[in-house]
Amino acid sequence: MANRINDTIGRWVRRGLGVLFLIAGVAGLFLPILQGILFLLIGTLLLAGESIWVRRKIAGLGTRYPEAYATFRRWRKKFQRKKRKK
Repeated sequence: MANRINDTIGRWVRRGLGVLFLIAGVAGLFLPILQGILFLLIGTLLLAGESIWVRRKIAGLGTRYPEAYATFRRWRKKFQRKKRKK
């Protein structure tokens, strides 16, 4: 039961941080102080595991920008959480 609660909390924290980074990224596109693209990438990485819509958009970028998509997949594989065995 505790693992299920921790997984749920972790999922909500990841979603919250992802949305926060996306908002900071959009603000960073207009403000010279923030690095907008970096925050957008971080937010996308965080939300990719949670949102089907984000996964579809990322997959669509694979056909348009194959080199950038390959780099994204390497980063995602490197930083993705390891699945726990039950």
